[in-house]
Amino acid sequence: MPPIYSEADLHVHQGIHYHRSNLPVREWTELMRRAGFGLSAVIHKSRRSPDFHSHRPSELTVDDFTFTPAPVERLLEEPSIGAIYELTVELTDP
Repeated sequence: MPPIYSEADLHVHQGIHYHRSNLPVREWTELMRRAGFGLSAVIHKSRRSPDFHSHRPSELTVDDFTFTPAPVERLLEEPSIGAIYELTVELTDP
């Protein structure tokens, strides 16, 4: 999902037809916590800036990207290319 941190982000992502949700990162986090999920996150960064507006194929390679496990609070404070959550559920015997 695209990370929405501000009204400017929301405006940009509303115009991208393949983005299915435009909830802010904080709101996604609250919804998943209220649903009872344990959460951690992955910070998704790029060594070079992606050009999301270009119609040309990207020149970035897999090596340009990093994925760093982090607490969700870090995702709330540090911009990331994508908001990536890891959900955990505690299973109980019936």
